[in-house]
Amino acid sequence: MKRRSTQQYGGAALPSFSIIIESENLAVEESDMLFAALDSLEKQTVPLASAREAILVNSGRIPAEVASEIERRYPWLDIHTIDADRTYYEAKQDPVSLTSGDVIVFCDCDCRYVPGWLASLLSPYVDPAINAEAVTGETSVATDSVYGYFIALAWCFPPFTSARGPYATGGYAANNVSFSRGLLERMPIPTGLRIYRGNCSLHARNLMDTGVTIWKAPGARAQHPTLRLSHLPARFFMWGHHEAKVCQARQTSGRRSRRAAGVLAQVATICLRRLAMPFRRWPALLRRHPVSILAVPLMLIGILLGNVLFIAGAVSTCLRPSLSLHRLAGSLEASEHH
Repeated sequence: MKRRSTQQYGGAALPSFSIIIESENLAVEESDMLFAALDSLEKQTVPLASAREAILVNSGRIPAEVASEIERRYPWLDIHTIDADRTYYEAKQDPVSLTSGDVIVFCDCDCRYVPGWLASLLSPYVDPAINAEAVTGETSVATDSVYGYFIALAWCFPPFTSARGPYATGGYAANNVSFSRGLLERMPIPTGLRIYRGNCSLHARNLMDTGVTIWKAPGARAQHPTLRLSHLPARFFMWGHHEAKVCQARQTSGRRSRRAAGVLAQVATICLRRLAMPFRRWPALLRRHPVSILAVPLMLIGILLGNVLFIAGAVSTCLRPSLSLHRLAGSLEASEHH
């Protein structure tokens, strides 16, 4: 494997890096969320000014006055404008060609990152015991209410763990992940799967199929905003739909009937794991928030409804493979924005 060059950051040897920040999520979050994200990046123990490139990708959703303020407040950041019709994953993968760092770091405009996030994300690349090619962090939501407890148990961002060092995991969050340049050149993030979110699931599974270990760095913590309650039913349905679409994309060989049976088997396995997921997460949430035990009855009702909608989305997509929810996703974005 090619030896990576290292640089000294506050006495620690870390690889050279480039960072890419999407702004596609500005369709659902206000500009103050973007400034909060950039402020958290500016407070990193590894200075962002030391990045080979720090790129904010503008898909037409950053107002001119906001862009001017960004340029004034964050001189280490370059704004790169792309076409407004580019998807979330295209806004991440396409600017990779503009970078030169040994490690490419991806983060989102609607998340806040703890000061040691970047150092934790980069250090496994120079750890000889790991020699990582892909490192993700832990992304969660604010757990300061009954609703926050429920989201941490039932949604795709689990509670923070108490792990002390990197550990192998089965996927990654696109708002908190990094890859070696060589890996992204060999296996870029797929952008052709026309679903609202889910290309990262397909990418992670393809990586693991080729023997790549995805490491999770528990010190690389990001906080994602809590989803609106009124949008949760549609989000759970779309989540199930996305998982089925990923299974369809991976089941490409054999006769049509055999492919359909393979997709159904994968979806059934995913749904069973989905049913068990809140109970696997519960101990971590209870350790951090013992008072959350008082909200168990309400959370169980929400978890049951969420699972029903998830399974409905997955099964309906299996029964109708051509089903597309892109318009539903777009309408949710528009309503969030207003």
